[in-house]
Amino acid sequence: MSSRRELLRGAALLPLLAAGGPRRVRATTTRPGDRIAAAIEHWDSLGVHRTGTDADARTADWLLAESLRLGADARLEAFPFRRRTPLAASLTLPDGRVLEGVPLFDGGETGPDGLRARLGADGDADGGALPVLRVPPYDSLPGARALDDARRAAVHPGIVTVTDDRTVLPGLALLNAESWHAPFGPPVLQLPSEHLDTLRGLAGAEVRLDVRFEEARVTASNVRAEITGRAPDLAPVVVITPRSSWWHSTSERGGGIALWLDLLHMLGTTRPLRTVIFSANTGHELGHVGMQRFLDENEALVSGAHCWVHLGANFAAALHPQVRLQASDADTMALADAALARHRTPPMVRTELGAPPFGEARDIHAGRGRYLSILGANGAFHHPADRWPDSVDLQRTVDIARAFREVLGALAFR
Repeated sequence: MSSRRELLRGAALLPLLAAGGPRRVRATTTRPGDRIAAAIEHWDSLGVHRTGTDADARTADWLLAESLRLGADARLEAFPFRRRTPLAASLTLPDGRVLEGVPLFDGGETGPDGLRARLGADGDADGGALPVLRVPPYDSLPGARALDDARRAAVHPGIVTVTDDRTVLPGLALLNAESWHAPFGPPVLQLPSEHLDTLRGLAGAEVRLDVRFEEARVTASNVRAEITGRAPDLAPVVVITPRSSWWHSTSERGGGIALWLDLLHMLGTTRPLRTVIFSANTGHELGHVGMQRFLDENEALVSGAHCWVHLGANFAAALHPQVRLQASDADTMALADAALARHRTPPMVRTELGAPPFGEARDIHAGRGRYLSILGANGAFHHPADRWPDSVDLQRTVDIARAFREVLGALAFR
């Protein structure tokens, strides 16, 4: 059996609370619901989808093979990537107990000997202490903003966070590394929610923090698939979905992957008027590194595409979902609203028109492009318990897929 250190080095994440083994994939069928289920189940079987890992490469190969099978002109768009793998991520308590977690991937390191400091108490402003912060996995919520403020203040030798389980399942739910391109601040150790009372009870005690990475130059890749339209001079439609994450992230990412493939299947059977470009981008959890690569190489598409369709996170989630629709303009929102209503999808919240959207759509918004985006909240967000089949609301996902088939039809066939 692998040691915890080996799991940390191999998967770069601890604890793998629901690792499981390979799962049988259903045979391909012609029914959309079966295709959606089979795609999500296969996504789950591929492993922990962190950028630049073997599971990430297996996912890319699978999507490439499926795209080619469905008749697309498809390829991998490889790029060099600096992968950080944790060598250590632990807090040693005064009695010798070792609490293991996951470092913040865009933060600093302690060095080979770790660092010794006392744990801070609630409200403790001492810059020499290690503050203990309760942090949710959503970077827009107050706890995550407090962590960002503490990192930027640069007065603490290190920071300890505990997952705020008021928004997600108890355990360890991670923050994305939004500053992957420019890491900053002290080392940050992310620990599961069950350690909160222990750490609060040890306020003022000396502990040892150990956060270290090893770096390797590897190759990561986006998957690009294209269906050439009957009128290729018309502005194309672009369909994007992220395909990397911290864990299996099955309801978080699997819905977008399944819908991406389902829309490709639709266009493979009926050629559209406009060219449709599909991109499944790695690097979501690391500052959208794959999306940025795609935009750098396709800059004219940002404002030049007829419309971007962003298949984002969590709309397939069964646990405390809150599905959100985002659009660049009222006409695009109305198009989606009408299709979703015809398929009786549950009510969704709306990002106010003109406000910066969440997820990868933010990059299209910044470039003044036209977009439609679907994503949401999830009680298993960034959590290792997000696994097939329990975390997935399959019926809602199928209903949304049917609606988005209509949306893409309206965008690509006119």
